[in-house]
Amino acid sequence: MQRVDLLDHLTPTSLRTKLALSLALMSLITVLIVGWFANQQLMQKFDETISQDASKHFSHDVAAYINTYGSWQEGQAHESFRNFTERNAPVINRDQALSAESKGISTVEKGAPRPYTSNLVRPAFRFYLFNTHYHSLFKLPPYEVGDEATSAHKAALKPIYVNDKVAAYYVPEGKPSYSDLDLGYITAMRDAIIAGALVALLTALVLGYWFAGYLTATLRNLTGAAQAMGQGDLRQQVHIHSYDEVGVLARAFNKMSKELAENDAALRQSHSQIEKQAEQLRELSVRDALTQLHNRRYFDKQGEYLFSQAQRYHRPFSVMIGDIDLFKKINDSYSHAVGDEVLRRIGEILASKVRTSDLVARYGGEEFVIAFPETNLLQAKATCEALRQRIEDYPWHEINAHLKVTMSMGVCSDMKAESIHKMLQMADEMLYKAKNAGRNQVRAEV
Repeated sequence: MQRVDLLDHLTPTSLRTKLALSLALMSLITVLIVGWFANQQLMQKFDETISQDASKHFSHDVAAYINTYGSWQEGQAHESFRNFTERNAPVINRDQALSAESKGISTVEKGAPRPYTSNLVRPAFRFYLFNTHYHSLFKLPPYEVGDEATSAHKAALKPIYVNDKVAAYYVPEGKPSYSDLDLGYITAMRDAIIAGALVALLTALVLGYWFAGYLTATLRNLTGAAQAMGQGDLRQQVHIHSYDEVGVLARAFNKMSKELAENDAALRQSHSQIEKQAEQLRELSVRDALTQLHNRRYFDKQGEYLFSQAQRYHRPFSVMIGDIDLFKKINDSYSHAVGDEVLRRIGEILASKVRTSDLVARYGGEEFVIAFPETNLLQAKATCEALRQRIEDYPWHEINAHLKVTMSMGVCSDMKAESIHKMLQMADEMLYKAKNAGRNQVRAEV
């Protein structure tokens, strides 16, 4: 009888211990999974940050080098790129570096040469550098200077801008090399993850022991729900069988799951909306929504740059302003929908029949403009005449059987003008003459 009483006394305790150990084991597995995932995410983000930082500094140094000497070739004639970057690189004061290494803080100052070298900073990557024709500017295996980039590297090229113009391309290569400061951060964060895992495991063991007697059906449901949340399904609701401590835990879990799911959904929606709005704003800032050509704002900015470059280097430069003949009559006779389609197709014709270096834009209403770098008056007029003929010969009957569309154009190549806006005014005067002379023609100033 005494033996039976003892067994009766030990059985609940044994079951409670098994449940507590089971809960601890599941918690350990979950913590390990989350810890592994967190570590992977940490290292990925760390590598991305180092890559972005190294790329930013490298592109900035190349841009500064080219901007300082005017071109890569001129820079090479004066000093090597490595000497330039070392001469302009931040240096670390010895006392500051020692303090930074002990406290995990990096204190740098500008100057040259380096009086003290610390392991707080290390090069993270190497970079391949190419000119705008995709020829290597570095002697870096597998490239010699002048070698053309491989197709794989061409696909990964990133531009380096100097004065809003692409001056070179680069490709980061290799894996990051962590500095002592980076390793300190990584170690601290990993220690925090391990400490959190140990605290979570100990808490699960203690709570599991004290509440194992109450963890029956609700416990199994909570375990399944927790695992589902660990896999990313945050919206979990557990059926409550009791109103004791387990029931309270289940209600708290349900509330937490609902709030997490709602917050996660709200964050995802907000992030998606922000990305869409940002993309729309970027497109609106440079593109005309109807024709997908550049808009007036972009043309004014980029065109002024092209004009200034042409003046600076004494190169030929031309502009054209064109206007669809009797466009109001097209809208009135065939509807605004037909008018919009005419604008779209005019935009396609202009964009497809000029060089990639030419700048085409819808300037407003039925007006279109083109900037022709490295193009004199005769060349620009010939190109515009070909465009005019292409528009006249276009199968407009596909839109409407009776529709005919032509365009009048004015061309200017007078580099004595003060700005591209003055050139456009001169071209507009030529356009006015073309209109008065019967339309569907190209006029250029002599």
